[in-house]
Amino acid sequence: GKRADLVLYDLDTPEWRPLLNPLNNLVYAATGASVRTVLIDGRVVLDEGRLTTLDARALYERVERLSRAQIARARLPIESRWRIVTS
Repeated sequence: GKRADLVLYDLDTPEWRPLLNPLNNLVYAATGASVRTVLIDGRVVLDEGRLTTLDARALYERVERLSRAQIARARLPIESRWRIVTS
C-alpha cells in the first residue's frame, strides 16, 4: 500500500453538530480539540490525543530544570507567594 497523511476526528463533539455538511464544520467550527489520531507518511504521530513521537514527561522535567537554572543565573527570586502542592 501507499503511505498517507490522515487526520481522524471525534465527530461526537459540539463543533461537529449539526453534522449536515462536514466540510463546513471542519472549516468554520473545528478547533482541533476533536482530533484523535494523526498519521503522517503512514506513521501514527498522535494516538487518542497523545503524541507518540515525544516523551512529554521528560520534556516537562527538562523545561523545569532549565527554567530554574536561567532564573538562578539572572539572580531573580524564585519564591512564590502561594504554596505549590504537588502529587
